This record gives sequence, C-alpha cells and structure tokens, in this order.
Amino acid sequence: MTINQAENIIRKRCEHFNIQVTQIHCTQLVDYGNYYIIYANIDNSCRKFPVYKSAI
Repeated sequence: MTINQAENIIRKRCEHFNIQVTQIHCTQLVDYGNYYIIYANIDNSCRKFPVYKSAI
C-alpha cells in the first residue's frame, strides 16, 4: 500500500460516515501481516485507522 492509497481509504471512510474533511496527511503506515495501521493527521488531529488487506 502506498501513502496515496492510504489517504484515499481514509477519505472514502470519512465520506461514508458523512464527515467533512479538508486535510488528510498520512504520517505512518505499519504492516502487521494481514492488516495495516494507518496513522494520519486529519484536520490537525492525529487518528489511527486499522485496514485489513482483504478489504483493499
């Protein structure tokens, strides 16, 4: 997974839950085997997103 893919996944999740986001910046991408943890700054707030590889 690339940083751009991670940011797009976060953007899609925010759209799904009707969360208005102006800025997404992926700071770290950690591979745990069958899933990723994406650390990102969303509108100057640090968040953590788990993403299963099978969902990509």
